[in-house]
Amino acid sequence: MNPRPDLHAHLRRAALPVLLCALALWSCGESLSEGRAPDLVLTPNPMQFASVPPGEEIVQTLTVRNAGTGTLRIERFTWAGMAEEFRINRLDPFELEAGEERQFGVVYAPVTGEAGEATLRFEGNVPDGRGNLLRLTTGGDSSRIQVQPNPIRIVSSSFGERTEIGVTVENIGNRAFEVTEIETFVPTAGFEILEAPELSLAEPLELAPGGRDGSTFSITLGYTPADVVSVQGELILRCTAQNCVSNRFVVPIEIDSLAGEILAEPDPVQFGAVPYDAPQQETLTITNVGAAELGIEDIWLRNLSPIPGAPATPADARIVSIGGEEYDRAASSRSLDPGDAVEIVLEYAPRVADPDSRHGLQAEVVLISNDPFRQPEGTVFVGGSPASPVLVIDPPDIDFGIIARGITARRSLRFQNVGSAELVINEICSPRVAQFSLTHPTLTAGPLQDCPGGGGGFGPVRIAPGEEELFTVSFTTPSDAAFNAGYNDLIWISGVNDPRVLGGESVPLTAVAGTEPVCEITFLPTATHNFGQVIRGTVNDASVRARVTGSGPCNMMSGAIQSNFFDILPGFGEFYRFLGTRPGLPQVGLAPGEEVEIDFRYEPRVASAFGDDARDETLIGFNVQDPNRGNERVQCGVQPGGFAIPLPGQEQSICNVRLQGSSGVAELATIPGRFDAGDVTLGCNSQTETITAYSIGNAPVVVESISLEGCDGRFQLAGVPLLPRQLDPQQQMEIQVRYTPRQPDDDGVTTSCRIAFTGQMTGGRHIVPLRGTGTTRSRQVDRFTQNSGQDVDILMVVDNSGSMGNLQNSFRQRIQSFVSRAEVFSSNFQVGVVTTQTEGTIPHDNFSGRREPGELLGDPRIITPQTPNYRTQIQNTVLVGVSNSPESAIERGFESARLALSDPLITDLDEDCSACEEPYLCVDGGCGGFNRGFVRDNASLQIIFFSDEEEQSRGDLDFFVDFFQSIKGMRNTNLFAAHSISGPRDRDCDDGAGSGGADRAPRYVDITTRTGGVWGSICEDFTGTLEAIADIAFQAQIEFYLTRIADPATIEVRVGGTVMQPGRDYRYFPDTNSIVWEEGSIPAENTEFEVEYEARCF
Repeated sequence: MNPRPDLHAHLRRAALPVLLCALALWSCGESLSEGRAPDLVLTPNPMQFASVPPGEEIVQTLTVRNAGTGTLRIERFTWAGMAEEFRINRLDPFELEAGEERQFGVVYAPVTGEAGEATLRFEGNVPDGRGNLLRLTTGGDSSRIQVQPNPIRIVSSSFGERTEIGVTVENIGNRAFEVTEIETFVPTAGFEILEAPELSLAEPLELAPGGRDGSTFSITLGYTPADVVSVQGELILRCTAQNCVSNRFVVPIEIDSLAGEILAEPDPVQFGAVPYDAPQQETLTITNVGAAELGIEDIWLRNLSPIPGAPATPADARIVSIGGEEYDRAASSRSLDPGDAVEIVLEYAPRVADPDSRHGLQAEVVLISNDPFRQPEGTVFVGGSPASPVLVIDPPDIDFGIIARGITARRSLRFQNVGSAELVINEICSPRVAQFSLTHPTLTAGPLQDCPGGGGGFGPVRIAPGEEELFTVSFTTPSDAAFNAGYNDLIWISGVNDPRVLGGESVPLTAVAGTEPVCEITFLPTATHNFGQVIRGTVNDASVRARVTGSGPCNMMSGAIQSNFFDILPGFGEFYRFLGTRPGLPQVGLAPGEEVEIDFRYEPRVASAFGDDARDETLIGFNVQDPNRGNERVQCGVQPGGFAIPLPGQEQSICNVRLQGSSGVAELATIPGRFDAGDVTLGCNSQTETITAYSIGNAPVVVESISLEGCDGRFQLAGVPLLPRQLDPQQQMEIQVRYTPRQPDDDGVTTSCRIAFTGQMTGGRHIVPLRGTGTTRSRQVDRFTQNSGQDVDILMVVDNSGSMGNLQNSFRQRIQSFVSRAEVFSSNFQVGVVTTQTEGTIPHDNFSGRREPGELLGDPRIITPQTPNYRTQIQNTVLVGVSNSPESAIERGFESARLALSDPLITDLDEDCSACEEPYLCVDGGCGGFNRGFVRDNASLQIIFFSDEEEQSRGDLDFFVDFFQSIKGMRNTNLFAAHSISGPRDRDCDDGAGSGGADRAPRYVDITTRTGGVWGSICEDFTGTLEAIADIAFQAQIEFYLTRIADPATIEVRVGGTVMQPGRDYRYFPDTNSIVWEEGSIPAENTEFEVEYEARCF
């Protein structure tokens, strides 16, 4: 059944008019009593007038609309400001019904011709603040931007269908101005800009003075609702008009996606105990508590009876009528306006003759409607029970099968009361055939009057509602029984106060005599249990039953996961646990028909030895003995295949349960992995950042919530989709985030918080760290030093699989040429090293201890020119050693680099260690991840992959290219490159030295090509490749990135106090927010220069 809508939300909505009335903010007239309210919308608002000389006048049209559901009454009007320059003809009190509108001509007749403002307040049965204030502004001798409609209101009740609205941008002044950028910030999914001019700072759009050609342009906005929302957003235009505050003109966007919404009362519908054949009726009321029409397409009653083969609709219940009309499913559709309701009359009549009635009524009313909270269908549970005891006998008959001579077999027999009153059974008669017997753990058998042949039994037996009595039925084969002799009898039940039981009930008993007792075990439901694909790192428990199905008893002595040579590889016994049995082992003398419950667990932690798609498999072996044959071992279940090779001195089990499963990685990754808004001026926003969430594992990710943690209102999310949302492997979704400093005391205060994605994914949650600092300064000065070489962070990803021993030694020797180039350029570098292993823990040949995947290896973990003997340190660290473990055999260079450069490993909280909480730790005196400090804001990032195998990371190449480039900014391509020393793209290679060469490696070659890096063959002398990589990584810096987004018109570059000329000495690139020196103007080495500018306000 679908979850119920939030009843508290409905109650809050219903209480709002009452609260407003009580506060004297709402007229308590007819509209309130009907539960409906008006909604005043003035368009355009504000109303902006171009300048005209005194004595002339211009007219604009004002539209007054009632967008609510009740009658709008406007009773009076109040002017303020420059009211003498405006007039509205025939402005008298008026009324508008829901959906109606009226137009007025607003006349501007200037007296002075100066810029100014007037306001007109509409007063009536709408409170202040509900759009009842009209602003009228005049431009005077200036450029002025006007946007219509203002505010932009989008109302939609068609889910999945796009609503479009046109927006007109106009210059109503007498001077031209420029528009350089258009953006929106709307905190809901489905909103988009469909059509707009292509603008940029380099190519702005100039709007001519009002009334001339080129004084207007249009924007088309679209909204496709996927949920019921009522949100406010902004259309932001970067402009130079006089009324563009801080070069911005902001138009409010108000979105209401309206829908019909079902409130079912009561929910559930409970008939309680109803006497047999005495129909009882209950009324279910369906009310539309939404804000749009509720369309119900189909209404019917679905049977939820647990009885196999039960009819689709219950035989003892029905829908009598809908809205007072006799029920006809073909004519059950209904349309309900907001606030309307319809009554559904239900009837329940349990019948003695109907065997389904013994279980009571279990059904649901099914509603197929346009309610988005109840998709694809809404349901209301309907329950009831007969007002009497109801006897259920389980099992209804007992077949002992073949039982050997002298052997006793036992079966359980349950008498259950599923009714609503005490069940009384006067007589439960014992079997008359001597080989059968009936016993109870506490009740004593005795003579009974009505048992067949004057026999005895148990009675009276009283069973409370919902309770049961458990008896044991036994059969013992006589020692002289003829082979295949059949035995039959009955357990007779009479004097039952369940009205369905007329004349009594009986339980047939059958058995067949065997000769020699034989132990046989059957595993139920099957001897092979397949867990299917489960998420890696989760715990999954299951069980099977071992039943004695032979003619004699069995001894089940012990059970254990079967050890074999392959246990060194993950995916064989390692991921499974035998939890034990119920009852516990050993069990001696298990009689035919008796069972033992076997519990086990599957907990995959890493990939199978044979890759992500391989199946994990093992056996639980049991020592089952046949006491009838000298305790010889019994073969049962499945037999081991070729993979199970017992260890020396161990005997392979011949009675086994096979366990199978495969592990999936539900991995969520985000691009970018963090968002630092930098310094943002109070009163402004940061640029809006798009966060793209990718499913990069081999199992679906289910995102159940996306929320801000610890942000204190300073960050806002937009575009969050309807949740939960499943992302299949390689699927993605986007959200937006921006930073807004809130208060004056935010000056210099940094907010550090996070976006938390939670749900069914590795670790249960994924974090995107957020940072932003408020400042009162809009003027920014960035200072730089022209060095011969730039700051560079170099991540070396070295293959540590078993085939890499000789190649690592070659890399160690040749890395000296790379370091020498850094020295030539006097580069301020940082070097960190990881392996291609992404699971398990990672040892290192030259350093003690083990590291987690993605953690930088060596001591120190980050090597710089200030590190003592840094050349030797780099050589020792890249010699990571080789491992023959299954974890190292799957080379995932991209994923290892991603882990190293992602939260939590790369995060620096910029706090002391006293503030550290998991998953962060104290590293070098500060709080953050293990790789804290490796990625510097002002440094370029270079990754070098070194491997003789193809790259095997989960996730497609596009994702990893985007992820790595996002670290320095998608546009800052000069700040990142990936380089590879690997096999060629389309063929294997041989180094001629007998080391086996390298496999073809198209992914390493492709990422190098797409990021502007250098590729070289690992099968050849790659000294030249390392030198070419160094030339790219350490070259002299000519491009310098500004710390805040600059207003291009305000940039001033100074060298030693001399102002440099744009276009001649340098160029500014808005896409990368960077300054690039022109050839011939590059400052000399160690020269300091500064860039001063006004930070843009978003």
